[in-house]
Amino acid sequence: PKLSLGCDIMTTPAAIEFLDMSTDLWWEFEADDWACAYEASKHLNPAGIARQAALNRIALEILLPWLQGEWASTVRPWPSADRLEPIWSLTNGTAFETDDLRIVALPAEDVTTTLRVPQEWADITAWTSDYYLLLQVDVDARIACLSGFSTHAHVKARGKFDPFDRTYTLGAAEIVEDINTLFVTRDSGVEMATRIAVEPLPDVTSTRAQSLLERLGQSEVYFPRLELPFALWGRCLSEPWWREALYERRHGTSNIQQRRVSNLADWLRSIPDELPSGWQNLAELSAARGFAFRSVDTISEGVAKAKTIRVGNLECFLTVNVEPLEGDRISIQASITPTNPDIDPPIGLTFDLLDEKEAIFQPGKPIETGEYCSIQTFKADRGDSFCLRVSLNREVHEEYFCVQ
Repeated sequence: PKLSLGCDIMTTPAAIEFLDMSTDLWWEFEADDWACAYEASKHLNPAGIARQAALNRIALEILLPWLQGEWASTVRPWPSADRLEPIWSLTNGTAFETDDLRIVALPAEDVTTTLRVPQEWADITAWTSDYYLLLQVDVDARIACLSGFSTHAHVKARGKFDPFDRTYTLGAAEIVEDINTLFVTRDSGVEMATRIAVEPLPDVTSTRAQSLLERLGQSEVYFPRLELPFALWGRCLSEPWWREALYERRHGTSNIQQRRVSNLADWLRSIPDELPSGWQNLAELSAARGFAFRSVDTISEGVAKAKTIRVGNLECFLTVNVEPLEGDRISIQASITPTNPDIDPPIGLTFDLLDEKEAIFQPGKPIETGEYCSIQTFKADRGDSFCLRVSLNREVHEEYFCVQ
């Protein structure tokens, strides 16, 4: 897609109305752009969801380079470009962020200047954003027009909530149509309260979440976002592993591997993990394998578990110690050890801690001598998600965790 300012374009009544309503910020895209966007989305069902995803692909292609040029070169898709389709398969909206700002584009095919914000983007703490942009798309005329914006605070204060489709709506009089206002506010240094606090959503155990996956993963459930009370839906959707597993169940795609996630809060509550994830109590595994784990004596009020993993030709024990701290915080210590005590960890073996966006949060140092692989020690809060990644050359093993 390319920025077009006053060039000759295909005109339809809708296109003319788009241009009449806009200032001068609109884009033309090619017929092939739409064809490719829909081709990449047509495996999603029902058909309306496929079209919704295609509109969001167009929004991503148009707005990402524009935001990087107008706002900051560090603007990136949220949570990441390869994690957007599971969101598009469930609700409308494409998010962009910098280290301290998030913007959600909401593409629409109607020509009225009405901003519709799905409840997920307004009431899930991890999803709330500073600004919501209305991007109107005329597929026949092959143009897109940025028609206005609002803030999270204004959406919550003045938006009309429709419980039927769980959407906040702002009419033309309630949105700022001149996009330049957004940049003037930023450049002036004026502080704006763009977000307000939202009610925290209740905890959901991993067993309950798995049950909901099985229910909502059925193809006959057309709109899973409307099948559950929002508090339950929103809490599950906020977990990346859950929404990606739901995406895979519903659409039968292997683009994103279904993840088995261990809830460390359940470990401390002594709730058995019903997923076949292979974890065992450290003492039991130590007795069964006749292996002395050096971390077994460090546990006081917490829980220690281990499992056998394989990276390439190397078999290891992955050990995770969890201890409660004040409030909802927990302390975590993780390590890997070859199952054969007579061999040293191979050179090049690494053990990294990844955050919820799968970015390396705390790198492990590559093994250079015959020592234990570097131990990962860190703290986590309720609601956190993370991954422990063991790598050896091109072979990778990942374990996903949450604290709910």
